[in-house]
Amino acid sequence: MKPIRGFVLYSIILFFCLNLYSQEKKYIQQDYDFALYLIGNSLKEEAKALVDDIDYESYFLNSGIVDSINFLKGWILYSNKELVDASAFFEKVNQTSNLYTKANLYNAISNAYIGDYKKSNQILNSFEDSIGQYKSMYNLQKAGLSLLERDFNSYNYYRSKFTYDNFAISDQEKALEEIFNNFKSHKKKSPYMAGLLSSLIPGLGKVYAGSYGEGVSSFLLIGSLGAITAENWIRNGLLNWKTIVFGTIGMVFYIGNIYGSISSVKIYYEDYNHKQNISILYNIHIPLRTLFN
Repeated sequence: MKPIRGFVLYSIILFFCLNLYSQEKKYIQQDYDFALYLIGNSLKEEAKALVDDIDYESYFLNSGIVDSINFLKGWILYSNKELVDASAFFEKVNQTSNLYTKANLYNAISNAYIGDYKKSNQILNSFEDSIGQYKSMYNLQKAGLSLLERDFNSYNYYRSKFTYDNFAISDQEKALEEIFNNFKSHKKKSPYMAGLLSSLIPGLGKVYAGSYGEGVSSFLLIGSLGAITAENWIRNGLLNWKTIVFGTIGMVFYIGNIYGSISSVKIYYEDYNHKQNISILYNIHIPLRTLFN
């Protein structure tokens, strides 16, 4: 009788545990679905609060549920632009999960936005062999990262794999090609040339750098100060206080104009590169939403 009683007791405990597991799984799935609903309705903070309350490590859950929750936490943080924390949760998604590819692609994008292109490349390279149907997306992201790093040889390699026949990414493949052509045809500007031009004609270096309004303003200001200095020199002599004051002010602005022209080229390139990077990131990010949402 004892073995029978033991078997019955074991069966009751097993039934209880399975029932508990089933209920917990059901509740967490409901929370997961509701969190997705909140995100879809732009209630990201509410979704984050809901998911933060899920203490999934205390449940007897299978790895699939844990992976789903880790991905969801990463996704919410990603939606809130908390990219460093998002990356940490994306990395927790197991290779056996059906969310693994999605998590890694979003993880790569997160690090690209942060500016950690090396890590982004490492993430993509780590699962290249298992990416399957998303190979085109992989090639697009690798091409985009190559442009972000200004590695045009690498870009040419991944560009050669573009097919332009996948509606989800064909527009972005063409967009990256346009950005690449823009880089190749973009005329380089020299800060030293800008300084030289402004030393000859005040403001001309800023016009050369693309700051037309500032260039004209500099020319009018320094020209006016030079004219006033010259007039006082002719009327009152070189050592007259008015000649010295206006001459000194004019010289300060003249030197500042040369330095400003040199800086204008640097600012021009910073602005140009920033705009190109934003465009690249946009074009390698948008297809992810098309593919997975």
